[in-house]
Amino acid sequence: MTQVRIWEGRRGAVLGSDDSDYIIVEFVGERLGSWTEHLDDRGNRGVTYEVYRTVEGTIIVHRVTWSRWSNEDDTALIVEYDSLEDAAQYYRRELENAGIIDRRVLTLDEWRTQQKYRKPE
Repeated sequence: MTQVRIWEGRRGAVLGSDDSDYIIVEFVGERLGSWTEHLDDRGNRGVTYEVYRTVEGTIIVHRVTWSRWSNEDDTALIVEYDSLEDAAQYYRRELENAGIIDRRVLTLDEWRTQQKYRKPE
C-alpha cells in the first residue's frame, strides 16, 4: 500500500487565470486498475476511471472527465463504496474494462431479454 493523492472538483482557466475549484484527498491504499473512455473520435475528450482499495478495505472510484481543449474544464468525482460488489452496482462496465472484476456471464435467457431492447445494426 502506498500514499495516494487524488482530486475532486473542477480544474480550469478563464483567459489565462486559474478558475479552479477543487480539493485534494490523500489516503493509504493500492490502485486496482484504471480505464479510459474517449468521448470523441480524436481523443480530445474523455473519462478516466481509477479504482483503489484503501487500507481500511473500502473501494474508491475516482472519475475524471477531461478535455484537451484549453477553454473546457476538467472535473473529478470521488466515490467510496464498502466493497467491489457495491461499486459494481454503479460501475460494472468500467470495473470489467479495467480488469478489476470478471466480465459477467449471462444465461441465454438473460441475453435474449437484452436483445429485445437492442436495435439491429
